[in-house]
Order: sequence, then C-alpha cells, then structure tokens
Amino acid sequence: MLTTMGTDSETNSETQHLLKTLDEYKTVSAEEETKWLEASLEIVGVLREWRKRYKQLDQRKRQLKKEQRRAESEVSSQEKEKEHTTSTEETSMNDKSEEDGDEEDESDRAQRPLKRRRMGL
Repeated sequence: MLTTMGTDSETNSETQHLLKTLDEYKTVSAEEETKWLEASLEIVGVLREWRKRYKQLDQRKRQLKKEQRRAESEVSSQEKEKEHTTSTEETSMNDKSEEDGDEEDESDRAQRPLKRRRMGL
C-alpha cells in the first residue's frame, strides 16, 4: 500500500509492486477468461449436439406415432367393414326371421280367441 510518509523510492517501489500485482491479476484474469470462453464454447457445442439428437429423436417419435395411428385406423376400418358385413348378414337374417315370425304371429292371433275362451275371458 502507499504510504504518505516515506521517500520517493519507497513510494515508487510500492507503486511498481501494485502495478505488477495488477498486471498479474489482469494476466490471470485473461487466462481465466480464455479458459471460461473455451469451456463455454465446449458446453455450447455439447448442447447443440444434444439439441440436434433430441430433434432427431422427436422427429422419429412423431413418425412412429403417425405410423401407429395409420395402422390403428386401418385395423379399425377393417373391423368396421367386418361389423358392417356381419350386421348386413344379421339384418338379412332378421328380415327372414321377421317374415317367418309374421307367420307365427298370425297363427298366434288365430289361436288367441280360443285361448281366451278356454280361460273364461
């Protein structure tokens, strides 16, 4: 530190010592800055690589989801076609059974008055 009392040579010596310390600090600081800059650039590079890989994985994931949805829609459309075919067959069979049922209903209707008479109604 600078002293107020003392000779010029002492003051000059202390000043030189402070300047040297400041130079060393600046040098260390510059070296540290360089190290930090290199580390930062390395980190940024790693992050860019991670981001690139993440995008690739995300894109692949989306592609797989699309393929899965497409496959599911194909399966569901095939199931719907089967259901439609089955329901069409059932409808045609129901139509036939309804026609047969109509005949039975008519015979039941013809027998109803007989049943009522027997029951006393």
